[in-house]
Amino acid sequence: MPKMAKKIAKSILIIVLLTLCAIFFAKPTDIVNADLGRHIINGQVFFENDWPITTNYYSYTKTNFPVINHHWASGIVFYLIYQAVDFQGLALFYIAIILATLALIIHTSRKQNGLLTTAIVTLLALPLLYYRTDIRPEGLSYLFIAIYLYYLNKLTPENLQRKHIFMFAALQIFWTNLHIFFAFGPLLIILWQLHYIRSWKKTWALIITTCFSCLINPAFIQGALVPLTIFHNYGYMLAENQTIFFMRLRTHNPFYTYTLIYMLFTALSFLPIQRIKKPFWNLSQFLIFGGLALCAVRSIPIFGLISISIVSQNIHKLKTRHLQLILIGLAIITLSIPIPYFCIWKQPRQIGITTPLQEAAQFFKYYDLKGPIFNNYDNGSYLIFHLYGQEKVFVDNRPEAYPTDFFKTYETLQKDEAAWQTALKKHQFNTIFFDRRDMTEWAQPFLIKRLQDPEWAPVYVDTASIILIRRTPQNEAIIKNHELAKSLFMTTKS
Repeated sequence: MPKMAKKIAKSILIIVLLTLCAIFFAKPTDIVNADLGRHIINGQVFFENDWPITTNYYSYTKTNFPVINHHWASGIVFYLIYQAVDFQGLALFYIAIILATLALIIHTSRKQNGLLTTAIVTLLALPLLYYRTDIRPEGLSYLFIAIYLYYLNKLTPENLQRKHIFMFAALQIFWTNLHIFFAFGPLLIILWQLHYIRSWKKTWALIITTCFSCLINPAFIQGALVPLTIFHNYGYMLAENQTIFFMRLRTHNPFYTYTLIYMLFTALSFLPIQRIKKPFWNLSQFLIFGGLALCAVRSIPIFGLISISIVSQNIHKLKTRHLQLILIGLAIITLSIPIPYFCIWKQPRQIGITTPLQEAAQFFKYYDLKGPIFNNYDNGSYLIFHLYGQEKVFVDNRPEAYPTDFFKTYETLQKDEAAWQTALKKHQFNTIFFDRRDMTEWAQPFLIKRLQDPEWAPVYVDTASIILIRRTPQNEAIIKNHELAKSLFMTTKS
């Protein structure tokens, strides 16, 4: 095949591959239980105060509790884009970040392993990358990981120059203020340096400079250490921080079964590792990020990114046509499994946010409902976004922003009626605003009790949210016009 024809064929393959990736990530963000709303308001508050928030700030229960805002700069980015082009533009920006990440990973891999092998492995990795598609600051971390891998795969102690040290220092400063995964920057450089341990005299300046760059953040040393200290005050169990085995048993989601199979597949791909030029560099990445993905499912997309180049390299060493045909067949089968995590034809055809889910907050504002609000953990950021400057929340989805014992109280007042009455007397709740999809063991029984409680009237419900208001003289008119019949709700256990 002529060179020009080969070049065109490769370009078409890359475009098709990135288009498939874009389709996977072109889905709406469920703003009710996502962090996005709070990140946007973080950016707004920064411009109001000329400094990131340093306390809980958004809650009336623990307003002054100190907290390190480890992703404050992401809030600025999201806020400015949202102000300019709304949620749709923000979604397009996020897709562009993901595509830039994948383009760098693919470019890094294809130079060593060929485009066809890299493309096949990327297709296999897509469901792993798709696991967390909501617009989050960690998407920026994916891009920084790709940038670091791109340069570290090219660098050796012999061609390391002062400009590279300054470049990594600048990148690390930005990353440190964008997202807590900034710790992966020094980690990757340490792994790279360990690979070239015999040349440490030529490389020590790189790791020292990169680590010291982490100190350049509003919280200084505390900010640099936050990846190590954040779980010291973490009183709420998040699904994203649980192991694959835990999630597989608790949710019966086939995605986790697939992930375990994929990890086995990637492990088997290390059979020819003795013939690879950088065995320690590859194996250390696989073990660390594969271990993180097993221990905390939020790390699954990072493992997917890391493994593209590593698996491609190992498969490329085998270099058998039969293996490539098997992988192509596996990729086609994987992307055809008829569940949303895999099948490209099952992806939603919308970007931005799910618009109908905005209506609950709009109802609250239109009818000028009042707090204090008792809300659940999941929808705190949603309420912060819509009600900032009007009402504060009881809780939001930042475990580190509340004392550990606060969440014990939060759970107990939903489980125990006496505890609820005590909290009601203390806070004088006027509104209950819940994400009714909350599947914690205490949330549904609590909502059933409140729907059966004559002191509370349901006035709004949709697929995600439910609003109840207290029967008081100030709420009499809204209850008269909007109270929902109890027959709409299942308030007894079947």
